[in-house]
Amino acid sequence: MTQNDGAAGPPAFTAVSPVLLVDETYARIKAAVLRGDFAPGERLRDSVIAREMGVSRSPVREALSLLASEGLVDRSPNRSYTVAALADEAVTELCAMRIALEDFAVRHLIANGTDIGSARAALDDMAAAVESDDAIALAESDVAFHSAIVDAAGLARLSSAYRGIRDQLSLALRASLGVRGGSEHMLERHTELYDLLVQAQRDGEAERIRAMFQEHILHATGVTLALA
Repeated sequence: MTQNDGAAGPPAFTAVSPVLLVDETYARIKAAVLRGDFAPGERLRDSVIAREMGVSRSPVREALSLLASEGLVDRSPNRSYTVAALADEAVTELCAMRIALEDFAVRHLIANGTDIGSARAALDDMAAAVESDDAIALAESDVAFHSAIVDAAGLARLSSAYRGIRDQLSLALRASLGVRGGSEHMLERHTELYDLLVQAQRDGEAERIRAMFQEHILHATGVTLALA
């Protein structure tokens, strides 16, 4: 299409929606927070973020407000924002919620023999992350594995509830990734969880795998609290 200076003919482009700009800004800030680009308690300066992204401060402020509503950043009375530094009580509460939700999913998967191929795919990603020594990809595959277990149950409200705590869990647990026994041990542990869940689906024996999921979550939470 030829662009004209005059008014004749349809425009080559349509205006960028302010909503899309906020969404993109939100997604990029959220990704940076969850990657660990900023330390817990570190201030997120909207002027600096706006300059680095090449946008005005307005979409940055809207994005930070959304992240505050999700518990990933804290907003102070003077309207400044910092990366959330979750208190021990909050981490313990998230752990209890995670155990309840994942246990419900595991019991449902065993009772119904639901396919958990998406969890297997997350394990493959974890293996690749271990091979390449990619800590960020390792953290993402950890979250993806547990999310896949919950989503495989096919229960919309369960998945929605889990998504509501997933990002806060990621933020809280990220610091402990390097001290939970090493990346290879982490892969072995998740592979064992997967294999035992598949076995439980075959033989209907749920108690062992349920206990292992709970122990796995409690261990990760305990390491996180010890580092706080």
